[in-house]
Amino acid sequence: MRFSFGSDNNVEKSLKQAEKYAQQGKLANAIDEYQKVLEANPHDENVLNTVGDLCVRVGRPEEASRYFVQVAERYESEGAVQRAIAVYKKIVKLEGVAPELTIKLADMLRKVGHISDARVQYMAAVESFKRTGDKAKALTIQQKIADLDPENVTLRLELAEAYLASGMQREAYNAFIQAGQELQRRGRADEGLEAFRKALEVRPDSKIAINALAEGYVQQGRLVEALRMIDGLLTKNPEDPDLLAILGRTYLNAGMLDEAEETFGKLLRVDATRVDAMLEVSRACIEAKLMDRALAIVDRSVDSLLATGAKKKLTAVLKEILRRDRNNVGALRRLADIYTRVDERRNLVATLNSLVEVSNRQGLKDIATEALKRLMEVEPDVVAKDPVAADAPPPPAPAAESNFPEGFESGPMLMEWARKTPSVEEPASTSSADRAMPAAESAGALSEYSMELADDLVAEHPEFRAARIKLLEELVAGQPKYVIGRTKLKKLYAEAGMKDKAAVQCIELARLHEELGETERAKEFIAEAYDLHPSVQDLSAQVVGAHPASEDRVDLDEMFTLAEFNKYFDREWRRAIRDEKPLALVKLEIDAFNDYLDTYGLLSGDYCLERVAGTLEGDLLRPGDLISSVGGGVFLVLLPDTPESAVSIVADRLRTRIEAMRIRHEASPVSDVVTVSLGAAAAVPDPKFSSDTLIVAADDALLQAKVDGGNRVVTAPVDHGLTAVPPGVAHRAVFWVHSGALTEKY
Repeated sequence: MRFSFGSDNNVEKSLKQAEKYAQQGKLANAIDEYQKVLEANPHDENVLNTVGDLCVRVGRPEEASRYFVQVAERYESEGAVQRAIAVYKKIVKLEGVAPELTIKLADMLRKVGHISDARVQYMAAVESFKRTGDKAKALTIQQKIADLDPENVTLRLELAEAYLASGMQREAYNAFIQAGQELQRRGRADEGLEAFRKALEVRPDSKIAINALAEGYVQQGRLVEALRMIDGLLTKNPEDPDLLAILGRTYLNAGMLDEAEETFGKLLRVDATRVDAMLEVSRACIEAKLMDRALAIVDRSVDSLLATGAKKKLTAVLKEILRRDRNNVGALRRLADIYTRVDERRNLVATLNSLVEVSNRQGLKDIATEALKRLMEVEPDVVAKDPVAADAPPPPAPAAESNFPEGFESGPMLMEWARKTPSVEEPASTSSADRAMPAAESAGALSEYSMELADDLVAEHPEFRAARIKLLEELVAGQPKYVIGRTKLKKLYAEAGMKDKAAVQCIELARLHEELGETERAKEFIAEAYDLHPSVQDLSAQVVGAHPASEDRVDLDEMFTLAEFNKYFDREWRRAIRDEKPLALVKLEIDAFNDYLDTYGLLSGDYCLERVAGTLEGDLLRPGDLISSVGGGVFLVLLPDTPESAVSIVADRLRTRIEAMRIRHEASPVSDVVTVSLGAAAAVPDPKFSSDTLIVAADDALLQAKVDGGNRVVTAPVDHGLTAVPPGVAHRAVFWVHSGALTEKY
C-alpha cells in the first residue's frame, strides 16, 4: 500500500520520525520513513544520499547504489561534476556494483583531466568484464585505456592482438595502423613496418598500410621488396588507381623519374581525373634541377589540370621553378598563359611585367616585345614607354607647392600630374605586387624621382617627415592599392615611432600581396605586423576593406605550416601574458579519416581536406585567427582574445558548417557524411607555465570528443582541464597526428 501525503506537515512528520528511528538504531524503519518523504519529493538530494548510506549500513548495497546513482545524476545535470564524482566513488566501493558505473566514474574523471584515476577505474571495469567472460566489452574498455596514453605502443599492439584473437577485425586493423604510425614517428622503422604488415594481413586492400610499407621499404633500400609487394597486388587488380598512384610515388621516392612518369601516365589512362599526379613528377624534376623536363610535364598537363580546377597546384609548380630560378623565362611565359586562360588580370599584369624585365635583361627581344604588347592590351596605361627601345632619363619633378619643400608636392597635385606624365622604369628588384597596379590608378606613375627626392630630404631634414607622411596618407587614401606608397608610409610610421599605424599598413600590404598570389610575401608582412604591434588584431577596425572571400577549397600547400603556426602561437602566448587577455586553441580532426582514405582513395582525401580547409578559412576572418593543417585530417585553429565561453561557440559553428558540406562518408561510424570532432581550450595564460599547457588541454579535449562518439565539441575547463606543463618541457608532439606513410602528403 503506497503512502500519500495530504500536506507538508506529513512530510515534516515523516522526516522527524525517520531521524528518531536512525538515532535508535532502527535503520530499516528509518529507511521506510525516508521513502515516504521521497514519494513527495523524489529529487531531494539530501534524503536520497541519506537513504543510500542507511542501505549500506543494513547490508543492502544494490539498493544503496540505486539511490546514490540518482544523487550523482542530479549533481551532473546541475554541472556539479566534482560532487557527482565524489558520489560515484562511493558507489564503486559497494559490493556487486555494475561495471558500467565504474566506467561512468572513469569517463567523468577523464573529462576533468584526472587521467591516472580514470585509468585505475577503467582497469577495474576490464577485470570485472573478464570475470564474467564478456571479452568484447573488456576490449572496448581497454581501447579507452589505450586512448589515455596514445604513445604507449606496447599497449596498442597488445590490444590489436587481442582484437584479432576475438575476431574484431576492424578494431584490430585500426590498432595496428595507430601503432605503426607511432612507431614510425619514434624512428623505430622495423617495428613500424611489422605493425603495418599485420594491418595489411587484416585488411589486404588497405591503401594506408600499402603506402606506408612501400615508403618504408624504399627508405631502407629495399626497393625490390616494395615493388614486388605492389606488383603482386596489381596483378590481382591491374587498374586500381590508388595502387598505381602508390607505385608511381614509390618510383619517385627511389629517384626513378622515367618509371614514375610512365606509371602516372598509365594512371591517367585509368582515371583521367588524376592528372595532378603528373605534377608530383614535375616537382621531383625540379628537385633534380631538370627544369626543362618539369616544364614539359606542365605543358602536357595544363589543359586537364585547368579543366579540373587545379589551377593553384599548377601555378605552385611554376612558382617553385621561379623561386629557384627567378630568371626562368619559360616558367614566366607559362604562368602568364595560365593567368590569361583563367582571366586573373592582376596576376597576369604582375607576371607580364616580370617577363618583360627578365627577357629584356637576357637579350630575348622578341619575347620581351611580345610580353610588352600583351601587357599594354591588358592594362594600356601600365607602361607608357617601351623599356626595350627607350632609355630616357627620369622626368623632372613637378613644381612644388609653396607650403612644401621641393619633392613634397600635395597628393592631389601629384595625382593630376601623374595622369599627364609617363611612368619611370621601375628597378629590377621591384616586386610583382609593386608592378601590378595601373600607373594612372596607382602611385607608381607619381614618379619614383619625386619619391627618392623626398626620401633624401627627410634624411637631411627630419622635420620634414610629418609633411612626407601627410603626402603619402593622401596618396594612399586616394589609391588604396598603391603598394609602393604603402610600403614607404609603413617605413615612415615605424621611423616616427608610430608602430600601431605601421602595423596596419603591414596588414593591408599582406592583403594586397595575397590578392596577387604572393603568399610568402604576405606572410612576411603579417610577421612584421606582429613584431611592430603584438596586439595587431585590435587594430582591425582601422583597416580599410576586408579579406577577400575564401574559395570553397584551399590548397593545403598555401596554408600556414606547423612551424609557422608554432611561431605565431608562441608570440600570441607571450602577448596574452603581457596583456592579461585570454587565448584559445581548437584542435579539429576529421572523424574516421583513415576509413575515408581506404574507402574513397587518396585523391578524394585531397578533396576532403581542401574543402574542410576552405570552410575553416571562410569562417574565421579576424586578422589574428590562424589556421594550420598538421596531417592526418587534423587542423589547428588559434583564436587570440577569445575566452572559454566564446571558443565553444566558434568551435561548434565550425563543426556545424563542415557537417553541412554533406561530403559523403559511408565508412564513418559517426555519420554518412564527413564530420569533425573538436577539442577546445581557452585561458588567460599564467607566466609560470609554457604555451604547451594549452596544447595539452586541447589535445585531451579532442580525445574526449572522439571517445564520446565524434561530431562534437569538448571544451577543457580552465580550472580543471589545463594540466601544468612547466616551461621548457616539450609537448609539441601532440600536434602531430600521423596517417601512416601518408603523413608528408597530408
